[in-house]
Amino acid sequence: MMTSLFANEERTAKRERLGDPLQRLDQAIDFAALAAAVDAKLVIGDSGRGGRPPYPTELMIRLLVVQQLYNLSDDALGRKGSMGRKGSNLVI
Repeated sequence: MMTSLFANEERTAKRERLGDPLQRLDQAIDFAALAAAVDAKLVIGDSGRGGRPPYPTELMIRLLVVQQLYNLSDDALGRKGSMGRKGSNLVI
């Protein structure tokens, strides 16, 4: 399989032409407000003990919504999220 030098631009143009469902989700759902509401109730443990920092709440909510809408397993969601430029189209 030969990769185009303009693959990113071609993918972006195709997404714009077909209508990006993630952009439509952004218009329908206020992810920042949901994240703020979750963060207000969320108790995060002591980070002084080390370990990996938590993922941003907004990202986790976005992933949960996509997982539920497309009926994806955790593994399938991980594969979708890691495709492309580290799932950058999922975060934006």
